[in-house]
Amino acid sequence: MIESNEVTINGGLTAAFAPTILAAVSEHQSLTYSLSLVGADLEGAATVGVQAPAGEWSVPLRAVSRTSNQIVAEGLLAAPVPEGVASVGSQLGALSGVGLAAEPEPELGLMTPTGGVCSGQFFEEYLIPGPGTYGYTIQPKDFAIVPGFVDPASGRYGLHVFYIRHNYWYYPPFTPGQPGGTPDLDEKRLGHAWTSDFTTWHGPAFLDRPDTLALKVRPGTFDELHVFAPSIVRVGPVYHMFYTGVRKENMPGVVGQRDNQRIGVATSTDLNTWTQEDAPVLTVADVPWSMRNPPATQQSGQQLRDPYVMEDPTQPGQWLMFFVSVDSVNSPSFTRMAVGVAKSTDLRHWTATSRPFVSTERPTALTDARTIESPHVIRRNEKWWMMYTVDKDQVFFETYATASPADTAGSLVSSGPARWIGPVRLKNVTEGQPAQLQYWHATEHLGSGANEYLAAWNDNAVSIEVTGMSAASNAAVDSLKLGCPSPSPVADVDDDAGGGSSLRMVIPAVVRSARGAELEFWLPEAGSVRLRVYDALGRQRAELIRRDCPKGRTVFRWSPAEGPSAQIASGLYFLKLETGNGSQTRRVVLLH
Repeated sequence: MIESNEVTINGGLTAAFAPTILAAVSEHQSLTYSLSLVGADLEGAATVGVQAPAGEWSVPLRAVSRTSNQIVAEGLLAAPVPEGVASVGSQLGALSGVGLAAEPEPELGLMTPTGGVCSGQFFEEYLIPGPGTYGYTIQPKDFAIVPGFVDPASGRYGLHVFYIRHNYWYYPPFTPGQPGGTPDLDEKRLGHAWTSDFTTWHGPAFLDRPDTLALKVRPGTFDELHVFAPSIVRVGPVYHMFYTGVRKENMPGVVGQRDNQRIGVATSTDLNTWTQEDAPVLTVADVPWSMRNPPATQQSGQQLRDPYVMEDPTQPGQWLMFFVSVDSVNSPSFTRMAVGVAKSTDLRHWTATSRPFVSTERPTALTDARTIESPHVIRRNEKWWMMYTVDKDQVFFETYATASPADTAGSLVSSGPARWIGPVRLKNVTEGQPAQLQYWHATEHLGSGANEYLAAWNDNAVSIEVTGMSAASNAAVDSLKLGCPSPSPVADVDDDAGGGSSLRMVIPAVVRSARGAELEFWLPEAGSVRLRVYDALGRQRAELIRRDCPKGRTVFRWSPAEGPSAQIASGLYFLKLETGNGSQTRRVVLLH
């Protein structure tokens, strides 16, 4: 029951009735997420949104139309919405909610680079002309890759790349033939582009160029000088980007200001607009082993950078952040960098372990490594692989055959089996040892199984390089092969000729009269078909199809403003498909 006659008892209520939701239906077409709510007293709703049942995430929506019994609200969401609650709130804070089923994750598919090329190279930016005869200026030297919808109209799902805008030439003045200028003018913004094939790159939301303002420095904050090294995770439909921010500050006993690094976070729901939080989430003061006051002979200030965030595989609800800093405990006189890890349950408050991964301070016998950068962790061959870049030169990794990749005690030098083993140079274990690996820095991993990729900054090609990652032909435990991945079969997909063996019907959850919708159904055998519209009381309101259809897929364009359904009002209806092989019914919300 939505409405009844109103009865006044003992003087009645002095305030308006709180809004009440009885049913909710959502529709997600590319970036545009639409929520249709049916209930009572909805004209007084002050807020509309969706949220997690336990409150881990929430997204406010904008009401685009409302009556007493219906609200339609919209938002731009680049990710599918998990199981949640649709809610409305009153001016006095009263809430009403109803459950929403989880949206399915779109298929990203096997994104083999086109044109017969086994790696996709992301262009260098030509947005700022290089000085003199030098053609390049901006280099994407570090980056993060995340899947999501790409724009409000195309309905496509792709991969978004957020990258450092490293200005190789900084800015004039410069010395001809030499990189130069003022380093403080470098890395002021993060760029953003997307792809669906690793070969063709697009700017977001109809831009014909990359977005060069995805993230930027802000005066008076911890990130007022530089921003770099993004890492992105998703909680529900909310993306969290962790990044390094730099600020010039005075330090005890040091003449002049030093560049101090901290790790901050920004959030977004559409991957186009990011909200940077003012306070950093991790600082040198939060890390017990990190060097607080670098010696006066060292040019840089406090170093804490290159976050990589992932869910803790051993403790649900907990997150891990890997990062690099200078170890003041195990190598106080050498100022060596090491990989560390911190833990959090809310992505804002982090607790760092008491020691770093000590093994990362001894990465190779070939060099007295001082700089360790860009750590990330992947699961492969029943081991954890920790990859990082040594002395801005080449990629190394260590492996650990245990449940938790956050065990820093396992990085102590030991011959036991449950220890971090290595490090090993990536080029040495890669089948064929491709020449470009000697130019790789700052690797990133994406996907799993047949759809597994490894990407890196290639300073020889001046680009981001993406390649397939698979098991090597030999039996070496920690070897791998890079190149074009083999196509993997897609299970349970019916083709137009009728490869399926059962009756199926697919329709949108919401159909807008102005633009209509495509209805699809699959028949296991050719035969007679009827498709009819029923209201909530079970009364037939229109017949859309009554004809013979072939085996396999049939697509029907429904334009509710025309034909037999033109007189049907907005509301909740049921479409029933009847065939000689059975019937199926789907619920749909019609909006005029």
